[in-house]
Amino acid sequence: MPLVWSQHSTGTGYKVVKAYLQYDTVDGSAIVRKGDGTKLTKVSSPSSFTGIDQQCLQQDYLYVSIPDTVTDFQSYFSTNVYTVDYDVNDRFKLGAIGDKKDILWKDGQDWKVLKWVEKSETLTITNNTATLANNAQADTAIIVDESTGEIYKRVVALSGSGKEFTQGGSGNKTITFNEGYVPTSPKAHYVLATPQTIVVTDKVEGDLVVNGQTQIEVGSGVVIREKVIPYLDANNIYRINNHWGGNSDLKYKTTKILKIYKSSIDNTSVWTIINDNDNGYANGNAWACTQKTNFDQAAEYTVTYLLLDRHLFTANILAVTATYDSSLKSVVDSVVAKQSDIAATVSVNVRAIAELYKRVKALGG
Repeated sequence: MPLVWSQHSTGTGYKVVKAYLQYDTVDGSAIVRKGDGTKLTKVSSPSSFTGIDQQCLQQDYLYVSIPDTVTDFQSYFSTNVYTVDYDVNDRFKLGAIGDKKDILWKDGQDWKVLKWVEKSETLTITNNTATLANNAQADTAIIVDESTGEIYKRVVALSGSGKEFTQGGSGNKTITFNEGYVPTSPKAHYVLATPQTIVVTDKVEGDLVVNGQTQIEVGSGVVIREKVIPYLDANNIYRINNHWGGNSDLKYKTTKILKIYKSSIDNTSVWTIINDNDNGYANGNAWACTQKTNFDQAAEYTVTYLLLDRHLFTANILAVTATYDSSLKSVVDSVVAKQSDIAATVSVNVRAIAELYKRVKALGG
């Protein structure tokens, strides 16, 4: 919805206009840019303007100085595009927690997330008390009762009644509720005391969901879970994608091994992934090895990896589907829609299988 502008004051060569932002904003937090990227100068109060291209955010009103020749404010701001960023006090209403946002980036061949926020942690409550899984920043926890959708109020000290909680203890991890008012299905959301770097290369399969400002690079040439039979060399070391003293080459030359699975369970942590050609013994530029004690001969091993000569096997990606949910409501709506689509697909498949079975039976199968 466009902002509604009105005149606040005048000065030599400029006018100060204001608009109500409709949120519980943080005074002085606004960053205002014109369409060409020029940043407006921030002033301390609505009475501190000295010329055009200045701005101030105070008590939920945004003040901007414009040329004194402008008389139709709505038309002026429709023609001259301005962008505004600002902080709000109750950030949960806007679908974020604090001013920390997770960041996704690519480090070499690995996708990584700098995780600032724990967005959904199920709490186990004993004697009205729960412990967060990670150290949290003070006064950042938000507790939601998933069964009712209610948000509990965070207080400095419990009053003895009502849907309140305190956050404290070592690492700000202890959450305490009033007796008799413990949430049925509690989920915790909070800012981490120390951000975590998490490798997310497994997200080459399925959807990738990110929060906040994100830059994503989309590539091609990923082989998903190719079956491989590791071999035991003369040094009691199992090798993958290597033919020194045996052969466990993957089907295609490899530039990066992303994940190794044992009977469909991620087993990468017990393997050493080496990014070289092992003096010509590797099939490409990556191979893996592990100690004999880590290997399970009864298991099936599969590997997800990147092709070395991708241009021989795949074409560049022409289009990528992405959706953006601007609020908690739109997130829920999109999940519900996706679940409905899955249910419809399953229903169609069940009918098709039933029809196929009936035809086979009719043929005496």
